Amino acid sequence: ALALLACREVGPFESMHRPPPGDPPWRLTFNPGDDRAPAWSPAGDSVYYSADGFDDLPPIRDLLLRVPRAGGTAELLLADVQTAVTSDRRLPSVAPSPDGGRIAYAQLWNVYEDEGTEGCRLGWVCSSSDTVGSIPPLGSVMCRVRAAQGGGSIEDDPALRIDFAGWSIVDNGQVPPLELLESHPFQVLYALEGARIFRPTWAPDGERVALSDGLRLLVWRVGEAQAVPIPGTEDGVGPGWSPDGAWIAYTYLERGASRTFTCVCPTAFGVSRRQERTVYEVVSRRVRLVRPDGSEQIDLAEGEDPAWTPDGSAIVFSAGNRLWRIGRDGSGLVEIPGTVGGREPAVSPDGRYLTFARGNAIGMHDVWVVSLDSGQ
Repeated sequence: ALALLACREVGPFESMHRPPPGDPPWRLTFNPGDDRAPAWSPAGDSVYYSADGFDDLPPIRDLLLRVPRAGGTAELLLADVQTAVTSDRRLPSVAPSPDGGRIAYAQLWNVYEDEGTEGCRLGWVCSSSDTVGSIPPLGSVMCRVRAAQGGGSIEDDPALRIDFAGWSIVDNGQVPPLELLESHPFQVLYALEGARIFRPTWAPDGERVALSDGLRLLVWRVGEAQAVPIPGTEDGVGPGWSPDGAWIAYTYLERGASRTFTCVCPTAFGVSRRQERTVYEVVSRRVRLVRPDGSEQIDLAEGEDPAWTPDGSAIVFSAGNRLWRIGRDGSGLVEIPGTVGGREPAVSPDGRYLTFARGNAIGMHDVWVVSLDSGQ
């Protein structure tokens, strides 16, 4: 009897089974996994986000979902892209176009979650006992743009491929060749925190998208084969385009000292692989503004994850394990109550609400909403 009860069919989770939200802030998601990178629907009635697993799909990280702002049943976003047949697709961030007709999203692959014995059955032998963060997790990302209503093959959608810096091979005739691994600041942040350094953001004209390759910011005119780097944005990630198009806010990752060591992969017949690993320290994270052509830059405050208010007068960002608001000119810095543990904020199209990912005691996140009208 116990076995039959344990194996009974369980229906899909519906968030409407939870108590309806009361006074803000309120919690939108209850996934035992990680819910991250919330974004508003163009109408402001729903929140899009990335989740670990959903319904009857095979277990997978980074599925795009949507849930009503006031709570309700979560459902797949871009359902024709995310199916059981294509369950290997990891979609960790999303941005609807200004007119709501298209959706830009990131698709990850070649992601190395941890060092383990990846590629080395007996385990790596390294010159340092501290190898934390020495395997760059991010391999490649494809920024795709798709009609909000879907339809057609994903391969026909405009797309820009980015191969992240971190892995290379020195071809000097040695056997085995020397592999160079560099954990740049963006690789470190993704490895330790799952930071969405590659999130796309639309220009108000709906024709261009800004994003990061981890080492700098890029502007991509949708449909073109290449993106244009923004000068002066080295180690810039997580951009957000201002509503008037005049500025791009982003997170600057300040590099500190680095440490380098070697690792070999032993076998019964000798060494099969050799690696030189370099890990960079992240000294600080700062919110900066830059003109889309790189002609001017302003340092605003210590923090990360900048998001604009709809009128373009202020920016919301995370710092010190909570959220803050600051004027575009750097004035009026205030803490936003009810956002302890918050990161990755997004302001609703009407400016009344703020959604964000809030960390919990076990290192996972849920999506929350707070009122900006009342200051609650």
